[in-house]
Amino acid sequence: MKKPNKLYRKLALGFLFILGLLSFLPAEFVLATLLFIAVTYGGVVVIKLATSYDLKDKRENKT
Repeated sequence: MKKPNKLYRKLALGFLFILGLLSFLPAEFVLATLLFIAVTYGGVVVIKLATSYDLKDKRENKT
C-alpha cells in the first residue's frame, strides 16, 4: 500500500514542478520547446520506420 502513495506523490510533485515552470516561462518559449520535441520525435519515428522497411526489403529480396 506504500508503493501507490509514493507513485502518486512523485506524480503530483512532477506535475507541480511542470506547472511552476509553465507559469514562470513565457508561453512562446514553452510552445516552441514542445514543437521542437514533437518534430524531433516525429523525425526519429520516420527514420526508424524507413530503416526497418529497408532491412525487411533486403531480407525478402535476398535469394
